[in-house]
Amino acid sequence: MTDVGLTTGAEFLRESAKSYFQGVYGNPKMYSNCELHRDLMWTPSLRFLIHEQIHVFVEPSENSPYPRILELKANEVRRFPSPIQIYSVCPAEILMGSAQMRDVKRLQEDGFGLLSVDANGVATRQFSTIPLIQIISDSEIKMYYSGLTPRMRQRVSEAFDDYRNKPVNGVRTLTEIVEGIVVQAGKDAVKKNFISASDISDRPASILDAMHNATQLQNARARIGGVRSYIAEYRNLSHHWPKNSKSAHKKYSDCRHAFLDGVKQLQRFREAMRHAGLTGGLPRS
Repeated sequence: MTDVGLTTGAEFLRESAKSYFQGVYGNPKMYSNCELHRDLMWTPSLRFLIHEQIHVFVEPSENSPYPRILELKANEVRRFPSPIQIYSVCPAEILMGSAQMRDVKRLQEDGFGLLSVDANGVATRQFSTIPLIQIISDSEIKMYYSGLTPRMRQRVSEAFDDYRNKPVNGVRTLTEIVEGIVVQAGKDAVKKNFISASDISDRPASILDAMHNATQLQNARARIGGVRSYIAEYRNLSHHWPKNSKSAHKKYSDCRHAFLDGVKQLQRFREAMRHAGLTGGLPRS
């Protein structure tokens, strides 16, 4: 557990992390041992602001890559109405043991970032992170893979990689996959004479509208409508920074919902298309 009063070793880790983040983010104002808000009841070792709305907390840990304070405060951070992302900082030499590597894997799975610091005080980012409210774990996303083809799972996994680096990009990648299954369904429906090629364009919305009106697809109308609403809402998710902490919190929360809901829409739409006698697959590139 992170000490309340920093030891010399913890100070060394904190100052190394401070120098690293100052270089990465253009020397933002840093706060050492200063709480963000009394409701959090947490005084992080180091904190600063990036992208005008995202708070970054940094906690040094001399003996473990996963300081206990992170586990204790994670749920409070998720509920707090401002986006917060969190890094642990540990000595590089402690990452050699198998037990420590299990903690590293768990740290990443739980949504935290990690910096390691060598004996010369040089910090290296082992892996990055995003605001905790956006985190989707590997185990959680795999629960949504049921009913998807191996090819779809691969594509969703690629979108998930994008999401973990930049959630807005991940959502956009996923909506492109959803659009892909719609395009293929439109081609299949034309071949089956459910709809006419003249009734659709290359836009997913027009394909879905035509399919919604097809008598042979009336049992799939709820799924068709769900996918149409999803694409309309999330296809052009804004990259613009929110104006304040409240809107930032909502946007980042929406990203998480959008990604998980997109996988659900993919599952449901595929199942509905299969039941209607279509392939329910993705186009071949």
